[in-house]
Order: sequence, then C-alpha cells, then structure tokens
Amino acid sequence: MPPRAERSRLFEWYVRLVCLAGAVTIGATLVRADFRTMPGRHPLIFWVLAGCLTLSELRPIKWLRRSEGGEVTASWTFAFALLLVAPPAGALLCIAAASLVGDLTSKKPFTRAAFNAAQVTISLAAGAAVLIGAGQQHALLNADGPTFIWLPVAVLAAGAAFILNGLFTCTVLALYRDVPVWPMVKVGVWLNLSTDGMLLALAPIFVVVGERSLLLLPLLVITAWAVYRTSNLALERQHDANHDQLTGLSNRRVFREEVEEAILHAGRREQVVAVVLLDLDGFKAVNDQLGHHIGDLVLKEVATRLDDYRRATDGLARLGGDEFGMILPNDDAEAATVVATRLLELVEQPCVVAGFPVSVSGSFGIAVYPHHGTDVDTLIQHADVAMYLAKNTEQRVQTYNGDNDRTRRGRFDLLGDLQGAIDAHQLVMHYQPKVDLRTGDVTGVEALVRWQHPTLGLVPPDEFIGLAEHTDLIEPLTDAVLDLALAQLSLWHQQGIKLTVAVNGSARNLHDLSFPGRVETILRRHGVDPHWLELEITENTVVTDPVRTAIVLRSLRDMGVQLAIDDFGTGYSSLAHLRQLPVHIVKIDRSFVSDMLVRPEDGVVVRSIIDLAHNLGMTTTAEGVEDSGVLESLTLSGCDGAQGYVIARPTPPADLTPWLRERFALRALAARAAAAAAS
Repeated sequence: MPPRAERSRLFEWYVRLVCLAGAVTIGATLVRADFRTMPGRHPLIFWVLAGCLTLSELRPIKWLRRSEGGEVTASWTFAFALLLVAPPAGALLCIAAASLVGDLTSKKPFTRAAFNAAQVTISLAAGAAVLIGAGQQHALLNADGPTFIWLPVAVLAAGAAFILNGLFTCTVLALYRDVPVWPMVKVGVWLNLSTDGMLLALAPIFVVVGERSLLLLPLLVITAWAVYRTSNLALERQHDANHDQLTGLSNRRVFREEVEEAILHAGRREQVVAVVLLDLDGFKAVNDQLGHHIGDLVLKEVATRLDDYRRATDGLARLGGDEFGMILPNDDAEAATVVATRLLELVEQPCVVAGFPVSVSGSFGIAVYPHHGTDVDTLIQHADVAMYLAKNTEQRVQTYNGDNDRTRRGRFDLLGDLQGAIDAHQLVMHYQPKVDLRTGDVTGVEALVRWQHPTLGLVPPDEFIGLAEHTDLIEPLTDAVLDLALAQLSLWHQQGIKLTVAVNGSARNLHDLSFPGRVETILRRHGVDPHWLELEITENTVVTDPVRTAIVLRSLRDMGVQLAIDDFGTGYSSLAHLRQLPVHIVKIDRSFVSDMLVRPEDGVVVRSIIDLAHNLGMTTTAEGVEDSGVLESLTLSGCDGAQGYVIARPTPPADLTPWLRERFALRALAARAAAAAAS
C-alpha cells in the first residue's frame, strides 16, 4: 500500500524549529551549570524522582486514534517536582533524557522523539524561569517553608509549562493534519487539563514528603498511580464517546463535526473538500450466512485497509453498520474519484478471516464542497444520494449529479418519508400468479409491494425494503403489506376466486416473538382462514437466530399458516436446515431455474431440490420461469408449481382480477364437463 502523504513544508520546518529551540535551551542551561551540584541539596530525592520520571515515560497511556498516536503519562508529577528540588540544568537534562528514553524504547521515529523531548524541555524551562524570576524555585526546601507568594507563583509556573506544552502538541498535530490550529489547541488543552493538571498539583507534595522521609514516597506513588488510572478511565470514556468500539475509527457524530470543520477551513482558504461515503455490498450476506462474528472481523479488516491507505490529512469514520465516511481536504471530484476507485480495489480484495477468504465489494458516493453543498447536512446527504445511485448501477463510484431528479432522493429521504407513506396509504400491491404444473390451474399469487410516491412515482421494493429492514419501520411495513394482501384476498374469495396469497417475511419479523400474534389479528380482521396465507422466508433468516426463528415458525405453522422457503439453494446451510424447518413449500431460486436448459448442472440442481423436497413431504415452486421450454422441463421433472413472466407478470389487482375470473371460469366449465362425462 502507498505511504501516507508527505508532511507539508510548514509542518517540517515547525518540527525542526522546536527541536532546535529545545537543543538551544539545553545547551544554554548546560553552559551555566555546575555538574557537581546538578542534583541539588537533596541528591537522593533527585535520583528517586528521576527514576520515577523515567518509569512513567516507559508506561504511557495511549488514548488517541492509532493514526494520531496520542498518549498521556504520569511524568508531569515527577518532572515538575524535579524543578522544585534541583537546579534547572539537572532537572531539564533529566526530563529530556527520560522523554528520549521513553520514546525510543517504544520505537518512535527519532524526529518525533527529539520533538517530544524538545517541547517538554522548553515548556518546563518556562516554568523554571517563572520560579527563578520570583525567587521561589527552592522555597519548599527552606527551613521556614514557603511564603504566601509561593503558591500563586507555583500555579503560574505549572500553568506556563502546561499551556506551552499544549500549544506545542496541538500545533504540530494541526499542521500534520492540515487543520486550523486554534480549534485544535482549545480542544487539546481542555482535554488534558483534568489529567495533566491533577498530576502537576501532586508535584509539591512529593517534594515535601520526600524531604521529610523517602520511606513515605511509596504512599504518594500509589496516589499518583490512582490519579494516573483515573485519567486513563476518563480518557477511555472520552475515546468511547467519539469512536466506534469495533474498528477504533471516529463515529458518526465526530464525522459530522470534522466535515463542518473541513468546510470552514476550506471556505476560509477558498479550497474544496470532498466527502466520500462507502457502503459495503454483500456484507449482509456475510452476516446472515457466516455469522456476525465473521462480519465483525471483515469490518475490522476493511477499516484497517482504509486507515492504512488514507493520507494524514484525511478524515475517516465508521458511520454505523457497514457504512464508512471519508473527508478528503482539497480534493475535487476527479481526485476523490481516483481515491475512491483505489479504495474499491482494496475493499474487493478477499479478507482472510477464520482461515478462509471472504469477499465483499463497495459502493462509493462523492460530494464536493462548495459545488454540491455548502453545509454539513447537504454535503453528507448528496454524498449519500450518489452512493445510493452507485448501489443501483454498474458504476461503483459515483459523484453527486443534481440534474437527475430521481437520484436526489437519498436513502435518508426515503426512510424519512416511509412512515408517512404507510400512514397515508401510499403502499400499493402487485400480484404475480402461481400455477399448478400438473393441472395448469392458478393456485395462488405472490404479493409484491410498491410505493406510489407523490413525487418519485412508483418506487420498486428494492429501493426501500432493504432500508426498512435495518430500522423499526419493518414491523409497520410488514403489517401494512399483510393488511393489504389479506384484504384483497378476502375480496377475491367473495368473488369465488379461491387462491392463496404469499407474503415475504423479513429476518426481523421472524426474530420477533410477537409477530405470530399480529398475523393472527390481521387474519381475523379480514375473515381469512390461516391456511390461505403463505409466508415466504429465506433460509438465511433462519441461520442468524435459529432459536427465536424456530419458535416463531412453529407458532405460525400451528396457527395454520403455510410456510415457504424462498430463494432455496442460494444459502450456505440449505440441506442442513431444511429437514429441521417446519415448512410446507420450497421455492427454487430463479438463478437455477432460468438457465436449466443451457446449463446442465443447473438442471441437476433443480431436479435434486425437487426430489429432496418431495422426500421430506414438501411441495416445490419454481421462480423466474420465463419461457415455455423451462416450464415443460419443470413439469417433466415433477415440480409442483411455477411462477414467472411466461405465466404472468406482477400486476395490480384491478388488472389481474379479470384474468383470474376468466381462468377460474374456465376451470369451473372444465369441472362441469368432466362431471357430465363421468355421469
């Protein structure tokens, strides 16, 4: 993978300048130092504090994202205590050495180690200057103790060291990420105040107790360790509030804040910024078929690939589920497309998890400030619209195009409208007939929902069913579909058109123990006997939560509802689960049916499924039958039923009813003729 982008010249010069200033500070201190008196009047206290300082630098708390590498240590307590107990030369030399040892031991780059040593040396030198200027450096060690002026001077010295160190740290991080310095300083200084501030406050106590008796210092070390651990917990909570716990990336809230910050920064410099949204394709199948544990491993691997590829200035977040967001400062649509295309290649490389490869793909949507939006909500929404278009076309990387009215409606818009659509009765049903291959009679219909949107027209189910399945809207949506389908079925029955109606159930329905009760209520409302209702489920919905699903399916079966396995043959555990499921019908997936005449192996699969289902006491229905040759082959193979374009397309009930009346009338005539012939 390519390395991260090179640091800007300003960043590099800033690092060099701080390192030089740190070296000058140490040099100036050494020139005036007396090496014999470096440890001060209490050498033993000095070396004990120096040892504690070095140990604390070797055990930092890592708390920022891995790309930023931030950390906090307990060293502030011992570093400031050294300033209070020894001459500046000895204290600053020890502080710089401890910082270098800690960083180099943890294998940080030498430049970074030198910068850290320089910044802490300069910061504490400023604190020492305040103490010396006020004549209070060694006031704690005076026989009479400190005067009243010592406390405000000590607070001022600690504040100078703390603020200067915060400025150095936040400035270098802002330059590294190419973001405004001042907002970074405000956030960083405030975040560290509760940790470093508390640690600085312990320093005078160490000095006083050490002078009294070194035997008491272990008690203070325990106190410092408690503060250190408390700081750790506080930082972990802060981290958890801002980051996704699975991948370690920023979460949706932080992503929005970073987009807003990037827009403000780009606006001041008259630059552009691209927002890229990524949604993984095929990830739901990974969760359904292989389990959520494998899905989590895939998400972590994808997050690592994205994080390794991005530049230091790019933002990256997991927005939830299998969706990620990126911020590309100063990238126009063309540059963002290049980045997204490369990321697509990385995402599509198989992830080796649990010892075997798992493949997913991705759809990328791009929106660029200021061309596609000038505020956070608009920019993210338009990137989402572009991503939604990418999921429905062959082009997996799409840039927002406001000229296409249909693509202006993103997934968030559709979800926002869906509840209102249910309440406003905008859902309409189309029905596709199913026939008995032995007699040619129509035995049932499959109910297929459509959304008659007031501005978008007729929205197909693929554009909103999948979205609803990830929210609580799937429950009212399923109830509305059942209500419409059973109302129509009741009307047909009153007209003498006796057939079944099949309705698709989602995984969330089958994991909901209250679902059978809701089905029974709707059946009773329309006066329909349960055996006229056929509920279609996919085998993968059973795999995700087999215990709950089994309970729900048994309740529906005991009620009299017919159960069908939809898209059979496409899952990983078909044969293993089929014999355990309380189902009546197996629907053979169209991917096998449509090519069974040109692909002999598909014909073998279809015939095997038919034989298997019959041996288990189930009937079979073939889906996607589009020509008479396939229909004849299915009949010869012993398939019980079929549906597809060769029989009839999905049709609104107003158009389908005359066709059904004609078929049932012909059936009645044939029955009367057969009865007359028999008599």
